Amino acid sequence: MSDEEQLRVDTDGLHLPDRYAEHEGGLVVRTPRSTIDHRSRSAGSACYGLVGPTDFRHAEDLIDPRNPKLAPDRVSLKRYGEEAETFRVVMP
Repeated sequence: MSDEEQLRVDTDGLHLPDRYAEHEGGLVVRTPRSTIDHRSRSAGSACYGLVGPTDFRHAEDLIDPRNPKLAPDRVSLKRYGEEAETFRVVMP
């Protein structure tokens, strides 16, 4: 887990690190609630709007959580062809 790097999530979405915001191509985003396989993503957006605060809760508070080991405050980001990185998520 990347302990030094925390990502912020708010009603606009998940705020990505520059290396992911500038990435063009496939991206897999895993939250406690779901897995999103975004096959064709354009570079330049620092905020990923498909993920929001409701994706981060304790596993028992989610209906059918897909990634309960990430609960309550972690997200996994993976560019196609690379290893996944896990980050702690903070909410304002």
